[in-house]
Amino acid sequence: MMKRETSAASGARKQPGVPAPVAQQSVAKGAPSPRVRDLTKDEMIAICHDLITLRMRGDFNTILSYFSKDCHFRLAGSSGVNPLSSVCIGHQQILEKIKTMNVLIEYCDIQPVAYVVDDDQFVVRWVGRWRNRGTGPAEDLEGVAHVRFNEGLIVDYTNFVDTAVIASLLDWPMRQPPEI
Repeated sequence: MMKRETSAASGARKQPGVPAPVAQQSVAKGAPSPRVRDLTKDEMIAICHDLITLRMRGDFNTILSYFSKDCHFRLAGSSGVNPLSSVCIGHQQILEKIKTMNVLIEYCDIQPVAYVVDDDQFVVRWVGRWRNRGTGPAEDLEGVAHVRFNEGLIVDYTNFVDTAVIASLLDWPMRQPPEI
């Protein structure tokens, strides 16, 4: 297991340890556009920490700055068990989904515990506590996110969570499989 690295994530782009998405870093006026480089392992991990902090704070516009305009954002699972499961494409759909999730769920404490970084993508295993904003109960939860980058921005994001915990947290009736 990799040692956890921390970031001073705050949404302010000029803070040390919180790199702006590579594709959005400034270029001197009149300078030719640089070829956007691949992210390093440390930059991907810092982005992961930044996204978690921004999500817990509810800073959705800054979150979107890390995603390409046509990014695929997926919350994996069966919609019959997890009402939040869906696929969103592009900033508008992603923004609508994370705002809907924010109305329903408070992310109380999310911590990345392990990473696997390979070329332009990483997988992070996380643990945390989510609380139902409407009724108050909280549940411990863990999940895995798979994130792929291109030109310094996220182009594909898939989050896998325990759908039974989400259904319980949101008091969503689970469909029972037919008897055989």
